[in-house]
Amino acid sequence: MTTAILPKTPVPQSAQPTGSACSSSGSCLPTGSGFPLRHAWTLAEFERADEAGIFGSEAHLELIDGALFHKMTQNSPHAVSITLAMQALYALATPSVHVRVQQPLTLGDSRPEPDLSVVRGAPRDYAAAHPTQALLVFEISDSTLVFDRTTRQGLYAQAG
Repeated sequence: MTTAILPKTPVPQSAQPTGSACSSSGSCLPTGSGFPLRHAWTLAEFERADEAGIFGSEAHLELIDGALFHKMTQNSPHAVSITLAMQALYALATPSVHVRVQQPLTLGDSRPEPDLSVVRGAPRDYAAAHPTQALLVFEISDSTLVFDRTTRQGLYAQAG
């Protein structure tokens, strides 16, 4: 059931949104009168909450521009696409880079988990911390195409 709370009288112009707050990756939320303040999670807050078990053991969340997003369940075409792309990348990988499959990157106050990424170095180079840059990122998308082409693309582009 969806419930909407509507004002009895039209909202005056002065109380309507006055603009938007845009993150560094280009995602925007309305701001101004009539909208609550949004708490943007920092990476440190996200990590502490996760370590404390606040999200629960079944939660699979990503932190993107201070917002928490549930990871989508993969359908068969998505899973097969990841496997095929992974096999192609493994065949091209050199000793100076490695392929990561659905593993986090730390990009400022964001912790996305791209479907595939190619990063410099060996896997053990990231035993203490996730990579902060990727040479190549793959997002295989169907149901989240708009989000991936806007918010994620801006986030990855800004990170270099």
